[in-house]
Amino acid sequence: MAEGVHGCELRQVVLGFKVEEAGSRWLTHDEISDGVLEAARADRLLTIIGQTEPWSAKP
Repeated sequence: MAEGVHGCELRQVVLGFKVEEAGSRWLTHDEISDGVLEAARADRLLTIIGQTEPWSAKP
């Protein structure tokens, strides 16, 4: 439960990046919205969209 907000449950969505043959790139708007909608439907406490490691591989 979010601190100080009665009846509000906290969910986290972490945005990462994608690594492809040509290199890495940030997520597209569609990938982000699809991931957030799926996270909400699944009611997960934590969702990571894309990859976050290794951070040195980010675009």
